[in-house]
Amino acid sequence: MTVIPSWLRSAGQAANLVSGRAELWLPGAIAALAYLGWLPLVLAVSPFPRTSDLVFLGTGLVSSSIFPLNVLMIGAVIAAVVLLACAAAAFGEAAVQRGIAEEPSSGALRDTAASVYAIILVVAMPVAIVLAALAIRLAGIAPDAVTTPDIGGSLAVRLASALLPFLVALAVVLLFAQALGVAAMRRASGSDRSRPGAALWNGLGDLLRRPGRRLAIAFAIALVDLVAFVLTLWLLRTLWTPIGQDLARGLLASPLTVVLLAGFVMVWLVLVIAAGALHAWGSAWWSLELAQPGDESRA
Repeated sequence: MTVIPSWLRSAGQAANLVSGRAELWLPGAIAALAYLGWLPLVLAVSPFPRTSDLVFLGTGLVSSSIFPLNVLMIGAVIAAVVLLACAAAAFGEAAVQRGIAEEPSSGALRDTAASVYAIILVVAMPVAIVLAALAIRLAGIAPDAVTTPDIGGSLAVRLASALLPFLVALAVVLLFAQALGVAAMRRASGSDRSRPGAALWNGLGDLLRRPGRRLAIAFAIALVDLVAFVLTLWLLRTLWTPIGQDLARGLLASPLTVVLLAGFVMVWLVLVIAAGALHAWGSAWWSLELAQPGDESRA
């Protein structure tokens, strides 16, 4: 007889919980969109940039009279957008955690969201450092990569090979950040709500006590999210192909194009809600796992 590990049983219990709690899907969708839930839509409706486009963009930035101020301004805008996305993710995550908790925090939702926001910013710092190192490395190798012939593979393959150590480091840091962040968020949003600093410290202790188990859950959720991302992107690109062809021919006012656009938007909204349910499932799985007997007593 096959014995199912308790952490996998928790995944099934989380699915049963979320399937009957539709009120968790909308805040889950807000959190999912704030992460990478918007990316499949952008990739589906936007053409992939060509190498010449990237060369033109890089040359324009470097040759500008205000370089490097223009790069710094772009970086500042990106940072502001990321901070706003983190705030939206914190609000959605706090709402999901309060909805899942058997004894939610008695404080206001904004207070819980503020604590979760602080935790997200702290656990995101190592990720930001690795991303900065990856960007610096990319900036160093990109000029040679885009100007040399396709010897040894395409541009994407050559860049991926050169950036492989940074990509591996990014994946590892993301898993650690997820495992640490969710443990801290649960302690910051439950009935015995802790301050962000204490929640992070206890979350780190939880991760160090059971690193294999916690990272296995983080990897499983990340894998499910990746599969969902790929399927969503494939479906949206498939639906957008005839619409894009009609728009390229100037048939925006065509009744068929309008119907296809409306259908595309409806499908995307359904996928957003599905992503919210999936996000709520991951949060519920973490909550059930962290509520296992003995975890809180050792925190």
